Amino acid sequence: MHIFYVPVPQGKGKKIAKHLVEKGMAKCVNIVASESMYIWKGKVDGTNEEILLIKTAFPKRTEKAIREVHPSKLPAIIQIKAIANIDYERWLLEP
Repeated sequence: MHIFYVPVPQGKGKKIAKHLVEKGMAKCVNIVASESMYIWKGKVDGTNEEILLIKTAFPKRTEKAIREVHPSKLPAIIQIKAIANIDYERWLLEP
């Protein structure tokens, strides 16, 4: 099982999550409201975002699908290998 941590602009999470689930790239996507602070072009900036927590058994295809629909020029696509309970892992692999 892999979990992707992917910040997206506020209001874009649901569309991206639906796309990933419909395409079979993810079985479940959590959308979490977030406020981020960061350095961009030498200045401190911040914005309201949504964090997508994407659970999948297909990390390479899922990353490609995220890149196809992510609206940012420099998307943060962070992949974490995870271990879940056996029933959840089986569910992830079901067609």
